[in-house]
Amino acid sequence: MITVQFLIILLTVLFMGSSIYLFTCRILKQERLLAYEQLLKASDSLLEEKFDYYRGEIRTILTEDSIQQALSQPHRTTSGGRFLDPFVFNRVKKSIQSYVSGFTGIQSIYVFDLNGAAAYYDPTKNTQQIIEAVDYDSFCNAEWYKAVVRMNGKELFIGENVLFHEAGQFSCVKILRHTVTLNPIGLLILNINSEKLGSIFSANMDDEGIYALTDSQENIIYVQGYSDTEYENSLEQLFFHEYSHFEKSMFKNSTSQWTLVHVISSSKIVGSANAIANIIVAFLFLSLSIMIIATSISAKHITRPLYQLKENIIRVGEGERNIPVSYDDSEIGSIGRVFQQMVQEKLLLKEKVTQTELKNKEAELQLLQSQMNPHFLYNTLDSLYWMAIIHETEDIAEMARALSEIFRISLSKGKDIITVQEEITFIEDYLTIQDMLYDGRFSIRMQVDESIRNFYIPKLLLQPFVENAIIHGLAPKSGTGMIGIKGMFSDSLVQFVISDNGVGTDNCHAMEKGYAIRNVKERLELYYGEKARLTLESLPGQGTTVKIYIPVDKMSGGMSHENGIG
Repeated sequence: MITVQFLIILLTVLFMGSSIYLFTCRILKQERLLAYEQLLKASDSLLEEKFDYYRGEIRTILTEDSIQQALSQPHRTTSGGRFLDPFVFNRVKKSIQSYVSGFTGIQSIYVFDLNGAAAYYDPTKNTQQIIEAVDYDSFCNAEWYKAVVRMNGKELFIGENVLFHEAGQFSCVKILRHTVTLNPIGLLILNINSEKLGSIFSANMDDEGIYALTDSQENIIYVQGYSDTEYENSLEQLFFHEYSHFEKSMFKNSTSQWTLVHVISSSKIVGSANAIANIIVAFLFLSLSIMIIATSISAKHITRPLYQLKENIIRVGEGERNIPVSYDDSEIGSIGRVFQQMVQEKLLLKEKVTQTELKNKEAELQLLQSQMNPHFLYNTLDSLYWMAIIHETEDIAEMARALSEIFRISLSKGKDIITVQEEITFIEDYLTIQDMLYDGRFSIRMQVDESIRNFYIPKLLLQPFVENAIIHGLAPKSGTGMIGIKGMFSDSLVQFVISDNGVGTDNCHAMEKGYAIRNVKERLELYYGEKARLTLESLPGQGTTVKIYIPVDKMSGGMSHENGIG
């Protein structure tokens, strides 16, 4: 038993330690993820500053007179209309180049008039590469071009170089407008090195995890902190799929709809929780050592009285009743004293049971004697009946017959259940005697359906109410009276109604407390449950009505001859 308790304590400590460790990991994860989200918000603010910088430079370039004139006035073109006239081209290129010198991260700038003729500055490409890639008519049907048209003159940031689709670059595209008329005069495409976006992360981020900038098409614009040797998963898998061992934080930029993403291994987040785990393990071993020593010492004090109590229990089991052993004030001693008290109480209880059994035998003898007397009276009344017939005294004979029938049904071979017909016969014989005693002062109206007469009900269920109707209702009344007895089906119930037109009462509550009514209610509940009920109504000067409702299924299927019906 001590070993079991020791194991329970051990498991409890393990459970508590594991719970503390898991709780700490969860708190650390929540705090770190919240911190990463706040840092991504700060990076988003830096990204907006970058966008504002690019917008400002573009708008400065567009206000240049040479560019406004080149795009708004008619001019000649070359290469089949694909490029501006060389004179105009060089003037535009010179103006662009003067701004590019102070514009960090610029890769190339392309300007188109409304007819698609272009001027550009792109030191990374030769003329043949540009001729092959730059086709105004083809990219007018591109989704990015439709999007920039919908921007209505505002800058649109796209996560790739829209002309050459090169990695490591993104484009800022804008519809050009005349500075005076504000009418569209052309298109500008600015291609920027994506590495220049790295400062939005390095300015406020630590070195843990991977940081990236992705567009709405799930293209990776910029990434920082990723190594093929450190991560088994590709960048696309880490950023665009869910893994249980990686935690991902995201924040969307409202201007470009780009998403700032941070991905980190779950093990790195909860790394600081390992120190807590080590403390828990050390505390566990210390607790175990203390418990082993304390258990060894206390076991000796516990087992000795336990063995003593075990011996006493065996002695009681073998029949010994007097246990003169004394116990100390410990917990085990308390159990021993309770055990001694239990033995004494058991002896007293046994004596009480013996006395009760003797009294039950005496009661059975008295019951047998009480049954002999009604049988004797029943046989005597039957003899009186035939003597009255012989001497032609019919009224005496009728009373003797009725009283004899009453005794017969009362005995009913010891049964508690009789048919409705037997109960009615009992009531008729009872009323025959009462009619003689009261010299015909009341009449009886019996209306019981034939369909229910063979149902079984508890004996003397209706008679007490007929007796109350005579004694308390009709006897105090001057003149004649009437008693009505009805029995019928009512939905799924059998209903009995006993009514009289006697003096009545305004205190039905007192009547319900009477022994007879209370006895009938208790028997109804005993035999039929809560569905059976009894109601009583009475008005002074008008009479009393009692209604009894019994479930049909309980009467027909709930009782049988085996249950005492003969």
